Amino acid sequence: MSKDAFSPSQVVIDTKYSTEPFLPSPDRDRSELRWEGREEKLLDTWCKDCITLSEAHGRAGRFKKKVHTILGALSVMVPVIFTGLCQIHTEPPFSNTIPPLGFVCTGVLSGLLGFLSYEAGKERHFQYEAKYQDFCTRVSAELCKPRKDRVACDVFLKECELQICNLNTSAPDV
Repeated sequence: MSKDAFSPSQVVIDTKYSTEPFLPSPDRDRSELRWEGREEKLLDTWCKDCITLSEAHGRAGRFKKKVHTILGALSVMVPVIFTGLCQIHTEPPFSNTIPPLGFVCTGVLSGLLGFLSYEAGKERHFQYEAKYQDFCTRVSAELCKPRKDRVACDVFLKECELQICNLNTSAPDV
């Protein structure tokens, strides 16, 4: 019997989905993908892209933090300022307009803080900054090992590809 021939006991037929027989794979002795320069260059390219995205998420997180701090400080300071103005200006034209104006300003600032949720956006951007950096650290740790001690190249590339796709689809917009 030749090496590629199968005995009838090796043929499995799944009648639920197909009437074609399922033959065991003839590449059973296939060796794994070897680490070469092109795979390392691909991982290096992915790392550089992830570093760029990590930096962009860091900038977006710092921007949202700054806006949240400014809006929060203003929403605290406006009532304090308008309370002082009410005490200084007790004449009828000012005493009738200053308190409602202060309430409106405070309401608008508090509404912006709550509706735009800069705090949550800031946290998400900082989380994804760290996740992209973790990916780069993982790839760098694998590439610094000697080729013979690394994880199988095809397995590692697939894991990295899936991780990058997952990060890119779930990350907030920058």
